[in-house]
Amino acid sequence: MSCLQVSLPNLEVLDIADLENLERLGHGPLSVGSLSKLKEFSVNDCGKLLCVFASHLLPMLQDLEKLIIKCCNLLEVVFELEGVDCNEPNPDILSPLKLVELHCLPKLNYISRRDPMGFKYIQTLDIIECDSLRCVFSPTMTTIIPQLRKLKIWSCEKLSRIVAEENGLGESTMDEVEFPQLETVELRSLPNLVSFFPNMNTTLGKSTGHYHNPLQSQPLFNEKVAVPSLKYLELIRLENVSNLWCSELPTSSFSKLKKLEVRYCASLRNIFHPSMARGLVNLQELIIKGCSTLEAIVGKEEEVQGGHGRKIDKTLFPQLGELQLGSLPNLRRFCHFTHPLELPLLNEMDILFCPRMDEFSLGHVSAPNLSLPDTLWNGDLNNAMQLLQKNGDDPMVISKEKPRTLDNVTDKTTPCQLAEIVDPTQLQLVVMPDSTNSAHKVAQLLYNRSGDGVLAARSNGILRLWKWGWSEHNLTGKATARIVPHLWQPPSGRVMANDLTGVNLEKAVPCMALSENGFCIISACGGKFKLFNLYTFEVVASSIPPPPASTFAAFYSQCYILAIGMEDSTIHIYNVQGMEIKSKLRGHQKCITGLVFSTNLKILVSSGADAQLCIWTINTWEKLKSVPIQLPAGKARNGDTRVQFHSDQTHLLVSHETQLAIYDASNMDRIRQWVPQDVLPAPISFAAYSCNSQIVYTSFCDGNIGVFDADSLTLRCRIAPSAYLSPALLSGSQAVYPSVIAAHPQKPGQFAIGLTEGSVIVMERPTIRRVNGMLNGRTASSSNGSNDKPDQKREKQYWSLDDDSYSDDGDDDDGISSLSKVKELQNEVDPMSITLDDNTDKTTLWPSAEIVDPTQCRLVAIPDSTNEAHKVARVLYANSGNCILALQCNGIVRLWKWGGSQHSRNEMATASVVPQQWQPASGLAMTNDVTGVNLEEAVPCIALPNDDSCVISACGGHLSKFDMMTFKVMLRFMPSPPASTFLALYPKDNNIIAIGMEDSTIHIGDFRANEVQYILKGHQKHITGFAFSSSLKIMVSSGADAQLCTWSLETWENLESVPIQLPACKPCNGNTRVQFHSDQIHLLVSHETQLAIYDAFKMDRICQWVPQDVLPAPISCATYSCDSQLVYASFCDGNIGVFDADSLMPRCRIVPSAYLSPALSSGSQAVYPLDIAAHPRLLNQLAIGLTDGSVIVMEPPKKPGLDGGIASSSNASNQTPDQGEDVDVDEDLDEDVDEDALITTRTRTSTATTSTHDEEEDLEEKRKKEEEEKEKKGKAPLSG
Repeated sequence: MSCLQVSLPNLEVLDIADLENLERLGHGPLSVGSLSKLKEFSVNDCGKLLCVFASHLLPMLQDLEKLIIKCCNLLEVVFELEGVDCNEPNPDILSPLKLVELHCLPKLNYISRRDPMGFKYIQTLDIIECDSLRCVFSPTMTTIIPQLRKLKIWSCEKLSRIVAEENGLGESTMDEVEFPQLETVELRSLPNLVSFFPNMNTTLGKSTGHYHNPLQSQPLFNEKVAVPSLKYLELIRLENVSNLWCSELPTSSFSKLKKLEVRYCASLRNIFHPSMARGLVNLQELIIKGCSTLEAIVGKEEEVQGGHGRKIDKTLFPQLGELQLGSLPNLRRFCHFTHPLELPLLNEMDILFCPRMDEFSLGHVSAPNLSLPDTLWNGDLNNAMQLLQKNGDDPMVISKEKPRTLDNVTDKTTPCQLAEIVDPTQLQLVVMPDSTNSAHKVAQLLYNRSGDGVLAARSNGILRLWKWGWSEHNLTGKATARIVPHLWQPPSGRVMANDLTGVNLEKAVPCMALSENGFCIISACGGKFKLFNLYTFEVVASSIPPPPASTFAAFYSQCYILAIGMEDSTIHIYNVQGMEIKSKLRGHQKCITGLVFSTNLKILVSSGADAQLCIWTINTWEKLKSVPIQLPAGKARNGDTRVQFHSDQTHLLVSHETQLAIYDASNMDRIRQWVPQDVLPAPISFAAYSCNSQIVYTSFCDGNIGVFDADSLTLRCRIAPSAYLSPALLSGSQAVYPSVIAAHPQKPGQFAIGLTEGSVIVMERPTIRRVNGMLNGRTASSSNGSNDKPDQKREKQYWSLDDDSYSDDGDDDDGISSLSKVKELQNEVDPMSITLDDNTDKTTLWPSAEIVDPTQCRLVAIPDSTNEAHKVARVLYANSGNCILALQCNGIVRLWKWGGSQHSRNEMATASVVPQQWQPASGLAMTNDVTGVNLEEAVPCIALPNDDSCVISACGGHLSKFDMMTFKVMLRFMPSPPASTFLALYPKDNNIIAIGMEDSTIHIGDFRANEVQYILKGHQKHITGFAFSSSLKIMVSSGADAQLCTWSLETWENLESVPIQLPACKPCNGNTRVQFHSDQIHLLVSHETQLAIYDAFKMDRICQWVPQDVLPAPISCATYSCDSQLVYASFCDGNIGVFDADSLMPRCRIVPSAYLSPALSSGSQAVYPLDIAAHPRLLNQLAIGLTDGSVIVMEPPKKPGLDGGIASSSNASNQTPDQGEDVDVDEDLDEDVDEDALITTRTRTSTATTSTHDEEEDLEEKRKKEEEEKEKKGKAPLSG
């Protein structure tokens, strides 16, 4: 019986996915001509596949151009050439192949066991996470692939070389391997890579009778490697590479290199040999960061006969325009040249956290294109660096930009009336260049995920992208209204244009959605969907949905799901990977106008032009509920309805032309509603939450913009059209108003609007940056020319509910702290003229003395916090700084809030005002599950996300995720045993949680998947602390075994274990806590026996302090202040120490009598702080949780060195300021804190703080008596 032959002569694209039992391809016979037209072939998630192409299939693949293989766990080889005669050249085998991508293939040993001749035509090779692969090319293969243009290799653990030696002994007869067309090389996270192509002749030692390690001390690129066309080279996390280049390279190699980026290569001591530096005549951009042992960028000059260094040209790197050096703790100088040096085109220089670099070179350095003040410049870059080092200025950021004018940047700070912005001078805004097009309005607007760009979809189906870049005024490169962005296009000149074939643009609804990783955007405008690569603008995939046309799109990241709303009221659910329809949902009567997913509730909410809301379960796609929104009487059911989830993924914002409303999506009950009225009477055109969900930005059809409180929907601010529209547009016959609005993904105070006439505008709330009495480079004064001092005249900040949590700087990948970014000033303030000491004077915070009496400090006892039966296990501030949470040992979390007082107008925590215990109207409490838990043995633990939307806690049982507003349990996660002992959320993705366990393991969980993804083992006793460094990309854990373990955030492998140094005979136990400095490099380690600072690069201890003298008791807890300049430490005898964070020198001791009542101080039961927390915004405020259950907030005295303070008749009393007492919050705050909280009033006022006139008179009389007594004793009375 003959076998049935399969014939596939016209097949062009073949995609094989999720075939778990597939072991080989092409078992059965194929007819002649089969697969001959196959151009694209991809294999995904075939767990048992061992080989992709057997030898008999290769001759058939005559047109194969693109090969993608991903996530095949057992795959060992891609091309099996057994049976193919490769001794005779056969250029037809794989000759058209241009692109190969190999991702997540843990068992892959070889790309091919022999060399396929046609492989020479490959142009792009992309290899990621192939941990068993030891090399990529054999030497013979290398000589016959001259077309390779891009080589990308990431995260291949065993890879030791790119090109293998010719035999197992490491011997090679080849003189050179050449990649004549190779332009881009990316080598990342290759821990065992030593050399591109080992030069074995220099390392073999045959005379000794054995072979040395052939890969020992090899340069990455030696004289045998030629890459004459290389333009971009990226080297990241190559731990074993000690030298990048040998001293003698082919003359043509690297001569075209334009950009070099080297990060986290721990073994490098220098980047270039001087002879190598001479040859880089086209280098334009140089980025070196995180190389802990690097001492110089260019090494020392060679010694030649006569003892003199080789002569080098005065001009080095003649094309270098941008230089970035960051987190290089051992870098001494850029180069060691003694002769004059010139960098003629250098116009941007960024030097961050290079503490030992006090000069650029040994000789004179000229950089004529750098913009430096004359006082620093003086013709020599060395002079500038030495002056900055002397003044303590680090980091150093210099760039040369075109001057900014009011024509392109609105950056004024004239004070104005609260809640009304009517003039362009009252806010910051910038118009996107080339955005105005009256024929094509903006239909949809988005920020990209990184926050450095804005995307607009126009009614003509074209997508446009504007991007901001790094500059001295914009250290993070994020979107800002102070800098004009540029309209961005890839070098190819491509445009993201939708297919408009047969489309009526007047009826089409443009729509777009951004993928979760931000790499792609999907869009349509009445025709087929296109998936664009956001970096190249190439069409990655396209799909033609059946008529009718699409009207809205939304991604669901967890399951590669795309929801598309249609014109005929249906919703199509697509699988993004295959672009195939999984389900069609029917529940609306008119076109779909909004779609949003809730990852917590596992639902999709849709809205339509029928003013209906439909809820669909993600598991089965069945409709759970339909809810009509409540329209005014007589109003027809039409008009666009939009939906957006709050960051808590439970509360739902619903906007319609007639209303704003907040719904509880768990039961679809409406909680709040606002309808157009008073100063905002026009129909609503669009609404969006701010990134922290505390604000709702709303645009109206008359051009007004409203800023609403997101909880109560109370109007906070109105922005009139005159504030952002030109007089011509305001007086024109055609109404111009925002048709769409988008909020910045990281900055709560920024949003963008797209107008009906086609332009796009980015707006930010007005701010004043105060540094040394200067406001934006101008002397502080009011707009009317009055001579008010800066601390008497200040500007209110309008539209962020949580002004103090707003930061003008986003996350920075290189760990640039927010304090260092204070140097980024507006306008003409020179960024190098301000030092950190200008902004924060340590000597004015806590006095260098002892505080023994309550009158010597400001403090407030949190009401109803004392509970002797349940001590405070953890105390922490919310990130917003306006409330405190305490976790008691019985598993109950309690919350106190400030606000509603004339003395706490910005709602920040303060020791001058008593907070209120807060509970929702339901009376619920945040109570952990303690079923079957022995509370005496349980370790309560707690964590907060960045946005304060929820509380995650445990006390010996399940992890509970509580809604911060309702106290409801949103999620129960991970049952015990073992029990959890410490929690920490990954700062850059709060869905990732590290859970320290009682059995010494660490569980890495993902809330989105509700599962534990990794279990880490490295400790011997239970976990007591975690700290994340986004700069070093590590997590540090501490345990009761007095060990510190360092884990890679990329692979979760244990990088290093370090025992802390304990006193002699001290057993390895006791809680050890860890916390990173704001520079993300220095690590504070606290143990009952010591405080220590470690350099987390190498886990070397820098300094240590042990209990002694007046602070002899064991340490109970320690923490950095919010600016990392101080360390607060509490002791088991009740003392509190304030230490200098750099030297760990004690500055101040707070004695228990300063905050404990006489009864507690003299009681039989010792009362002392178990936990201590620093305010996240105020530099000198701390809170302590005591063993008797109480919580106290402390601040230093207003006038250090004087006995005066807040009058108190009893310790820890709930004080209010005396009459005449200035209510202030220290000046040394984050620059964006409400000005009312920043400026300290220098003259005493007569504000009454008591409730009756009699009390005022009593206080005044008391003060007069005190002053008279002091005069009698020869002391001058206190004066303002």
